[in-house]
Parts: sequence; C-alpha cells; structure tokens
Amino acid sequence: MTTCPGCGSEETRIKSYRRLTVSRWCKHCKKSFTTPKEPVPVEENEENTTQAEEVTYESSVPQSPEQAIRKFKIDQEKWSVESCRLEERERVIAGGAVRPVYKTTLSLKSLKPQQDIPVINPVYIYSRKNKIPKNKPEALNRSAVILSDAHMGYRRDFKSGRLLPFHDRETLDLALLFCMKEEPDEIILNGDWLDLTEFTDKFLRSPDVFFTLQPSLVELSWFIGQLREACPSSRIVYLEGNHEKRLSIIMQTHMAAAYGVFSMGETNPSLSVPALLGLESMAVEYFSGYPREAVFWLNENIFVHHGYLSKATPGATAAAYLKNARASSVFAHIHRAERAGLTVEHYDGDRTYYSQCFGMMGNPERTPPDDVFHGWQRGFGVVHYQPYDGGFAMDAIDIYKGRETIYGKDVLVGTDYTDRLIQDTDWKAFGI
Repeated sequence: MTTCPGCGSEETRIKSYRRLTVSRWCKHCKKSFTTPKEPVPVEENEENTTQAEEVTYESSVPQSPEQAIRKFKIDQEKWSVESCRLEERERVIAGGAVRPVYKTTLSLKSLKPQQDIPVINPVYIYSRKNKIPKNKPEALNRSAVILSDAHMGYRRDFKSGRLLPFHDRETLDLALLFCMKEEPDEIILNGDWLDLTEFTDKFLRSPDVFFTLQPSLVELSWFIGQLREACPSSRIVYLEGNHEKRLSIIMQTHMAAAYGVFSMGETNPSLSVPALLGLESMAVEYFSGYPREAVFWLNENIFVHHGYLSKATPGATAAAYLKNARASSVFAHIHRAERAGLTVEHYDGDRTYYSQCFGMMGNPERTPPDDVFHGWQRGFGVVHYQPYDGGFAMDAIDIYKGRETIYGKDVLVGTDYTDRLIQDTDWKAFGI
C-alpha cells in the first residue's frame, strides 16, 4: 500500500501512469503526489505458462502432418505439434456438383515457458493536453486531409522477436509531411487505422499475429501524437471503421460483463479505442457507431464516412453509393482509388453529386489477408471547401513507390521513422 507523503494516509488511488512515474491521489488530504514506477519482475515459477494455439486450413487434397507444417511455416524450434486432425467434408460447387474438401487442423504448443501477463495494457501518452480547436465559420475557404485504412498491425518473427508491420511507415511519414505543409483545418482518420487481426475469425490467422495488439496501440498513439504536434491548430477527427468495430463486437460476444465499464473520471469505456489510444489527452475526437453514426460533414453538401460497400469491379463501389445519393461523399474501406459522379434534376436546377475513395494508407502487399493479389492502391486526399451551403473540390494525392507524391510544384518524400519511434517509446521490437 502506498502512503501519502503529506499526511501519511494509506487511502490513496492511482490517477494516471507516466513513462517513469505514477500519479496518485490522496483521499484524506485531497492532494496529488507522484511515486516512481516499479518494473514488474519476471520470475521463473509456476505462473509462467506455455502458449497453445490451433491453426486450420482447407484444401482440395489430404495433407500429411509434414505438409501442414511446411504450409504454415511452423518453426519447430519454437513450437511442438501436439496433434494433427484431418476431416473430410463435401462442398457443392457450380452446377450442383459435389467435391470433397479436406480440413487440416494442427494443435501447437510453445516449447518455452511464457509469462502469463495481460494482453492489453494502458498506452502512455507523452504529449501535453490540448483543447479541441473549433471551426472558424468566418473563413471563406477551408481544407480537410482524409487518411484512411492504415491497418496498423504486425507479424512477429519467432526467431528474432521483431515486429514486422502490415502498415508502411514511409507512407505514414509522407502523410505527416503533407499535413505539415497543408496545415489543414481538419485531419480526418477515416477508419481502419487499427487492424485488430486477433479479434476476427473471418480468415485464417497464423500464430505469428497473436499478442500484437499492445504494440499496435503504442505505435498508433505515437503517430497521432506526431500529427497533433505537427498541426496544433487542426481539428483531428477519428471515424470508427469496421476493424475498430471488432473490439466492441468481441466485448459484446465474449466479455459482455465488461462492456461499457469505464474508470472514474474518464468519459470513454476503459476497453474502447479512444481510451486505449489516449485520444482525449491529444484533443482527438472519436466518432463511434459504424457504419451509420461514424460520419463527419464538412459542409451541407459533402460528408466523410468509412463505408460499408465493396464491389469487385473497379469503379462499381463509388457508383453504388450514388444510387440514393442526396449529397457528395468521401468513403474508404475498399482500399482502391475510385470516383464517380451523378447529375440529377432538381426544381432549382441540376445538381451533381460525387463519390470518391482516395485509396489506403496501409501496405497492399502486407495487409491481411495477404495471400492473394487485391489490386489495392496507396493514396489519401484533401478536400477544399466553403462552409455552410458552399462548394468543394476533392484532390487525390497519389503515392509513388510507397513514399513519394507530387503536390503543386513540390515533391514530398516520406522516410522510415522507426528509429524515432523506438527512441520515444523504448520498444526495441519495432526494429531489431
């Protein structure tokens, strides 16, 4: 029990964590004080447990255990194969024909003990508190930068422990340079900035993607902090996407008792994206309620949303959003650059609506599922607009080689910020 240095009372509670200290509050004398943060010792005892995993896939031919091990690229110095199950199923294909499908399941067990520690820990925020900038309605022209689908997540190299990112740090650094140059009125993080691979069962997840949520939170919080420092007067808005929605879905499905629980003095639930990232301390607004409520209107004629449609044909998704359009929109979700327009008759003249996706901020070759060619494109956009019932212009910022773009007469080139990230966060696994 920690005692208050002022009055000696043991009635104290933790207010917040800092990098090297813990901020506490004395209930008796009503004063704050800090204490050094003590590292948690790792002891070799019965609390250290081994990690067990199962990996499953389907194939058209039976697979032997040796073939399955090669397929999953299992490092047998790290994992032992406890069992291999083979199940035969029938699948109906085109024309009503039936063909056998073989499901192979490997049960794995780690060979080295692993400490039983929480998967999710608080993220320490190093930036100062900021007030949310207000809109300036007197401005004749405003601008908003829209950044979508970074899909921050990792695969962990079992030999070195290095975290191999889905996202591309050169692409993200390029966006940071652009925002510093543009100095926009709004920066909109338009969904799927966290991949949350561990929280879905829509596709096969190999063991190397597990236990990577904490570093994802650390890096994304750090990057948003860089945005805030680079653009202190910009309003930063984070719109929930379908990947951020995975966290609330798994809470409702498997941890309903903890859903909506929040710490005293906090406004967001403790196990929510804004709380885990520390968005409030960086003056970042989080719009939840995907897909219907996570929407941001730039003016009365154009809004930004993550989107929920995905068509296979290029250009078809943008066209689909115009089917019942009553305003223009910027959407994301499909990871492709698309634009469509529709002009309709109105009593006071023709009206034209546009629907546009600028592309993705993640790496198309590494973002899961990464075993097929998707034809995705990197890119982001800026919208110049007038307030109220004003006009607008959407500019797509195409990215060349994952790190370069041309804007006006300037060439902007992003660099790998890994060294700065490690220095600020002390996470050596970000780059070994």
